[in-house]
This record gives sequence, structure tokens and C-alpha cells, in this order.
Amino acid sequence: MVDFLAVLLIPVVIAGVWYGVAARSRRLDAEALVAARDREIAQLLESAGDTSNHAEAHSDAQPAAISFTDPLTSLGTLQLLEKDLAVYEGQVARYGLKSCLALIDIDNFKEFNERHGHDTGNAVIVTIAQRLASRSRSGDSVYRIGGDEFICLLPEQTLDTGAIAVERMKRSIEELAIPFDGSPTGYVTVSAGLALLDAQHLKTWPELLKDAEAALAQAREDEVAPS
Repeated sequence: MVDFLAVLLIPVVIAGVWYGVAARSRRLDAEALVAARDREIAQLLESAGDTSNHAEAHSDAQPAAISFTDPLTSLGTLQLLEKDLAVYEGQVARYGLKSCLALIDIDNFKEFNERHGHDTGNAVIVTIAQRLASRSRSGDSVYRIGGDEFICLLPEQTLDTGAIAVERMKRSIEELAIPFDGSPTGYVTVSAGLALLDAQHLKTWPELLKDAEAALAQAREDEVAPS
């Protein structure tokens, strides 16, 4: 890793006469600078919630429970989402309900992991999972479907009202102010895409995911487009 050179310039003035500038330099270890940044992130995450032993607390869970509960975040897994959707789709068809499914993805998370390591990345995932769960309505469900991707199932929501709910979640994550030099904002952010589930447009899970991924890609494209 490349080191940095810090230079201190000291003006030399004797008896009121300017004689020039003396320079003192000190080589800074780039790894030490990154480590200091990681400590700053860790302290911030600790203040947001205790995540240090989160995964270990679930390491002894029974295999049947593990398939439905993510061991890192305690959120529901993809397997639980598919099970819940099968039940919910029947209710949508029977009662004519409208609901939304939101795909939420951490922006530039691969770069974050490369800069700060997987342990810090996992701590960020846990913190964001906790924030999504705490800012959801009592009837909503949040799942981690892999890596840095989450699904929020929003019953009895249209695309418009679902977008309002997701925007509220996005702001709450930005309020954590987790430092990230690779982000345009300087902090960890997320993007989201919505898919609609209603009696007139019954879709399978792969179809819903495809719709949500397309909406997510469009949302990111809109964010970087010039105004």
C-alpha cells in the first residue's frame, strides 16, 4: 500500500526578520490511515446498535430454523420469503388486495468491502438490517435474500404509497451517516426498486424479482442522470 508524506512548514523569523521557511516531513503509513477510518466506522456502528456478537448468538440455531432465519441479521431468509409469498398470493387472489415488494440494495458495497474488509462489511449489513426492521410497519416483513440485498414485503400498499415507505427507510439509513469515501454523499446509502402484487397481476417470485430489479436499475440510473 502506498504511504503518504506529511510536510510541516515552519516560518523562520529572527528579531523580526523573515529568513524563510523550514520544512519538516513525516511519512504516514497508508494502512494506519485506513485502520483509523475503520475504527471510526466501527464506533459509529456500535453506537447504532450492538452488532459485535450478533452472528455468534445464532451459530447454535437448529438447521430447520437456519433455513428461515438469516444467521447474521436474524431477518427472514429467501426460503421464508418464498413460503410467505405462497400464502400471501392466495390472500391477494381471494380478497383482491394490492401490495408491494421492495428490493433494497446497498450502493457500491463491493467497493466498501474491498476498502474496509468483510468484518466491517458484515457489521454494516447487520446495522442496516436492524434499521430496516425498526422502521417498518407492524404488518411489514423484511428479509435478507443474500449478500447486501434485502426484500421488504409491504402489504396493502400501492406503488405510490410503497415508494413513500421505501423513501422513509432510505432516509433513515442515510441518517446513520456510516462513513464511505467511495460514495458521492460520503456515507453508505441504499437504492430500491418496487414491484406490484395484486389480483389482476399475479406473478411468481422470479417475475416479481425481475420487476423489482428493473425498477432498482432505473432508480440508480435516474440518480446519476444530469438534472
